[in-house]
Amino acid sequence: MSKNALLLSRRNLILYSLLSVLLALALSAQPPLLFPQPQEMKILDGPGFVINQNTKIIINSSPSETDQATAAELIDAISKKFNYVLTQEPAQNQAPLANMIIIGQPQRNPLLAAALQQNHLEFTPGNPPAQGYILSAQPDVLLLAGNDTEGAFYAVQTLIGIIEAGQNPAICALWIRDWPMMKYRELFIEDKWGPDLMTLQDYMDLIDRMARMKFNSLSLAMYGCWNVQYRNEVLEFFLLPLEKYPQLQTPKIIEYYSPQKGAWQKLDYLPTIYTQDYFGDLIKYGQKKHVAVHPKFNSFGHNTLIPRLFPEISAKNKDGSPANYGFCTANPKTYDILFDIFDNIIDKYLKPNQVDWFDIQLDEVYLWCQCEKCRDLPPEKIYLDHLIKLSQYLKSKGINNIVVWADMLDHHKMVNEQLVKRFEQEGVKDTIILGWWAYGRNYDNVLPELKLRNWIVPMTGYSFPYHYTYPISRLDNVIGMLRTGVKDKVEGATSYSIYDPAYDLTTRAMANFTWYPLPLEQSDAQVKDKYIRDYSRYVFGPQTEQAVEVLASLEKFYTQYNKIMKTILYYNYSYVRAKPYQKRPYPEEAFASLQKIADGREQLQQMAVITRRAADFFKFAAEADGVKQDIARQFYANIYRVANLIDEFTLLYDIDDLYRQFKTAADPSSRLEQLEKIKTDLDIINTLQTEALGVWEATKPYYLQPQCMRNMSYMLLFCREAKDKIDELESQLKNNTLGEIPDSIITGTYKEL
Repeated sequence: MSKNALLLSRRNLILYSLLSVLLALALSAQPPLLFPQPQEMKILDGPGFVINQNTKIIINSSPSETDQATAAELIDAISKKFNYVLTQEPAQNQAPLANMIIIGQPQRNPLLAAALQQNHLEFTPGNPPAQGYILSAQPDVLLLAGNDTEGAFYAVQTLIGIIEAGQNPAICALWIRDWPMMKYRELFIEDKWGPDLMTLQDYMDLIDRMARMKFNSLSLAMYGCWNVQYRNEVLEFFLLPLEKYPQLQTPKIIEYYSPQKGAWQKLDYLPTIYTQDYFGDLIKYGQKKHVAVHPKFNSFGHNTLIPRLFPEISAKNKDGSPANYGFCTANPKTYDILFDIFDNIIDKYLKPNQVDWFDIQLDEVYLWCQCEKCRDLPPEKIYLDHLIKLSQYLKSKGINNIVVWADMLDHHKMVNEQLVKRFEQEGVKDTIILGWWAYGRNYDNVLPELKLRNWIVPMTGYSFPYHYTYPISRLDNVIGMLRTGVKDKVEGATSYSIYDPAYDLTTRAMANFTWYPLPLEQSDAQVKDKYIRDYSRYVFGPQTEQAVEVLASLEKFYTQYNKIMKTILYYNYSYVRAKPYQKRPYPEEAFASLQKIADGREQLQQMAVITRRAADFFKFAAEADGVKQDIARQFYANIYRVANLIDEFTLLYDIDDLYRQFKTAADPSSRLEQLEKIKTDLDIINTLQTEALGVWEATKPYYLQPQCMRNMSYMLLFCREAKDKIDELESQLKNNTLGEIPDSIITGTYKEL
């Protein structure tokens, strides 16, 4: 870190400390925020309910395992917060109604029904609606009444949120009537690096967090393929072991530098979910937390592994050779293999767990079969016939919900009355769900007049920090897409993501605005400003004002600097365009592109101020009282990485200047002086990147380390190789053997990681 940056960091930390003292008292008097926000909540006069060691937890009369698990979760939260050891018991004729927390459904819990009546609380089968609940805190009794098992579970989640936000076991007198705006509230996890290393425990922890935010669905991509990236390999992921097709597997190799171990690491592996085969166990765990888990399986585009291993079913080139992409839908063998795969997944994982969801995706199909039977067919016909054939088969296997990404249908202008009629004729209209996604913009509408099943699909976060390259922020995308979802009354929403705990800002926004309707009368900017303030208060407590300022500045950062970010991030250069394969040198290509931006250097300096200030704040907040420190640490790791990268590219400009001075210097001593300065700057870059790697390694869950640290490690290779070149130039100068001088010292490594 430069001297000026160090002084700025110290000043910021002192400022944050002073302001936190002034704000703590004002914020402590405010009622706790809940995410998602309840539909209706009233703070009542008079005393509330005080939890103590003798409080009884009363559940349904004939409790199910789900009822008991829900109560156990509340008991565990009370124990962790107040060290009280409470127990649960079924409703009988306990009397009087005193010092009780009563949980369940009135029709299954006579004590709860009597308490609702005694406290004049209206509760009918439709009031609150499905998945809804009433929470009432009175001096003698705390009622958690759900319209169904999900409603009772969400009532408990709300109470846990209140308990965790409070400082003592007193629950203020309040009344909440709450239910979800959208029936389905889902996170979708892409099959990429990161998720492929998640253990069962990682996913269980994720489901716990989802349940707390009242998400009720988790879909996992199990098969997907992309372009050529690292190691001259087409990027392919297959995450489930199939008995009939054991050759469908996707081993990976990743190398990266580990500051903790002080050495380079090499990981040679198959996906953890593949080797441990825990998908069925994950489905079962999700059901305990009312989070339905189901697979996504790319079944046309994003598809190279299957056609490469079974070339007879691949789409064909004009000369009849296999394209190793897509399918020939005129070949019956295509469906023999696809349906075998579907059967394996359904019979092994879904049917035993009563899961009737299977998503076929079908997005981004860019190459169509050119065999004699297919070449003259319109792509629209090939696509729609394939979609319907797959959907009919899945429906025959008991699958009643199939998400298809809407981009292809929308691009080919096929979402119309004719499509509705075709779906009706083929018997799949009520089965197919269109998932509308757009990440660099927002959909204005999803054609609700057609009365198809529609979901909206914002991006809460992708492979960090790639999502900085979009022209709008991820929060703008979430708010804009969910506005359309509310306006057009979609039945659900799913987020595209590679889950990172640092995406809490956008994930929580997704949870909030799928549960509590986004106010259509307000502009996106107004919704965003209020949400950032509420979120800042929720996470950063006494640091609210500083958090609002920092988060707002980072939101502007997206739109102002996405072009620079897209230029300097390594991830973009992992994609290879050339044939035959040639690795793209980094940071050489990135710096050359940056130099073509007229004010690139000045923009980097502006970016450095924003990101360094943000990093300083999150570092301070990660140790500050009254802050959710675990979330602050995640913010810090992510933005510290960006801030350091910006400083590194600023130093590359300095190195480029010094190298030009070296080339034009007249005497060897001046040249040696410039080379020593370059080596100093290279050492600083190496230190900045190593420190960013260290923070990442110390903060992030393991599954997010290897791939992200691989991308970060390329800069270390550049520094090492550049210093070797400088050493060689110095040796030649000292020995008076200087030959032809390279045009630039800012080249790039060709080593594969």
